[in-house]
Amino acid sequence: MKQIDLNDWTQTGGGAVGMSYFHKNDPSLMLKFMSADVTMEQIEKELAHSRGVYNLGLPTPKPGELVTDGQRNGIIFERIVGKRSFAKMIGEEPENIDNLARQFAEATKLLHSTPCDKTVFPDVKDCFGNMIRDNQFRSDSIKEKALNMLNDMPDTGTCLHGDLHFGNIIQADGKNYFIDLLDFCYGYYLLDFGAIMSLLKVMKYMEPIFEREYHCTIPQATQFWNTFQKAYFGEDIDIAQNEDMLRPYMAIKTLCMETESGIRIPDVAADEVYSVFG
Repeated sequence: MKQIDLNDWTQTGGGAVGMSYFHKNDPSLMLKFMSADVTMEQIEKELAHSRGVYNLGLPTPKPGELVTDGQRNGIIFERIVGKRSFAKMIGEEPENIDNLARQFAEATKLLHSTPCDKTVFPDVKDCFGNMIRDNQFRSDSIKEKALNMLNDMPDTGTCLHGDLHFGNIIQADGKNYFIDLLDFCYGYYLLDFGAIMSLLKVMKYMEPIFEREYHCTIPQATQFWNTFQKAYFGEDIDIAQNEDMLRPYMAIKTLCMETESGIRIPDVAADEVYSVFG
């Protein structure tokens, strides 16, 4: 693993799993430096998935190599100059939300029309199944019902982001790029809609946290989500009926998000999200 000097880099942002840096002398390089609680296995998995997605021809920053400063570890990526996430654009361009949602839908359709390399990526039933079983906050009954729903879904080779939301696609000069590919896998496409819906149903009870993490408001994100649904599924859909159809996928993803974050969602949100399990 390559040793780096962090003094050669300028911090530009951060999130739950790490910080991002730009190289001071080479504008083509970006460093994703992981938090101390992210394991080396997870970092290596994200690098392998990033290379796999790049090799599929899907737009994503070109991955480089593993690096360390002697204490923390990270990954070098191609820097996408001028990039903004859809989350940030929603907050900065509220007058353009509907257009952004349609662009996001086109990027999602591209993802879901791409056959996945099953020799590189795991089956979503294995990935999500393990996270459901490891959830420490929910009853065995809920987890059993979720696993049964998951296992009854069609087996397909469709590419899934695994954590698809408006923070995980970025844009620069009108081109979209998929990022944060640790959970990339293959399987039933409707599972990819669970993350956005889960964020809205859960984070509406924690709005200040949502605004800090996703750079937009719940009403703005809801408008984006509603337009996105119509752009993906058809302009004539009924939003309420479509969300009822997506509810099991939201609940399954929420179970996984609790496991990954180690944080139990508020009971008021859990009552709404997990009602699908009876």
